[in-house]
Amino acid sequence: MHSASIVTVTLTGTIGTVLPEATIGPALKPLILATAPRATDQEKKYSDAIATAVSDNWELWQTGLSGILTYPPFGPPGPNIPAPLITFTSTGEANLAPEYLAGEMARNLNDDGALHANELFDSVAQALYAHFQIFKANTMVAGVIMTPPVPPPPEPVIPEEPEPEEAAEEEDLGPETEEAAEAAEAETGEPEPEPEPEPEPEIEPLPGGIVIPTPGNFV
Repeated sequence: MHSASIVTVTLTGTIGTVLPEATIGPALKPLILATAPRATDQEKKYSDAIATAVSDNWELWQTGLSGILTYPPFGPPGPNIPAPLITFTSTGEANLAPEYLAGEMARNLNDDGALHANELFDSVAQALYAHFQIFKANTMVAGVIMTPPVPPPPEPVIPEEPEPEEAAEEEDLGPETEEAAEAAEAETGEPEPEPEPEPEPEIEPLPGGIVIPTPGNFV
C-alpha cells in the first residue's frame, strides 16, 4: 500500500479514468518470505508455494485494476477526490478466489504426498480472501496528482504582402480621394462601414494531462 502507485490516468474534464496496466507496486513474494516459516525443508517448500501463488496472482489483480477518479471542479493540478478501492474492478479478481488460489499453491508445491497440504492451502487461501475483501472496503485511492492539460502553441500569423497593383493604388490616394469619401458620406448621411477584424482562432486544450507518480496512492 505504501509503495503502490497509479502512474497513468486518462483525463476528460474533471473525470480521470484508470485503465489496466496503470497501477504498479512491489512483488509480494519477498515480503511474505521475510516472515514465513522456514525452519525445515518442508516448511520452506510450503512457504515458497504459498508466497509464489499469492504474489503472482496479486500482481494479476493489481495490473488489471481499472476505475474512475474525480477531481475538484476547478480541475487539476492537484490530487483526486479520494475514492473507495472497492469501486474499482479488475480482470484479475478471479485469480484471488480461494479455490483457484489454493490450486495454484498445490501446483507450485507439486508434491501429492505432502501431509495436510490441501488443508493448509485451503485455510490460507480462505483467510487471504476474507482479508482481501476487508482491504478493498477500507482502502481509499487518493493522492493521484494530475497536472493540467497543455494547450498546443498557436500557429504563427504571417502578414500577407500587398500585390503590386494594390500597392500602387494605395500610393495614389491623396486629397481627392478623401474629398470623394466625404462627399459620399454627405450624400448618404452614414459613414462607410469599417471592415470587421478577423476573429482570433480558439485554442482548445488537449483532452488529458500528466500523472505525477506518487507512491502510496492506496491508504
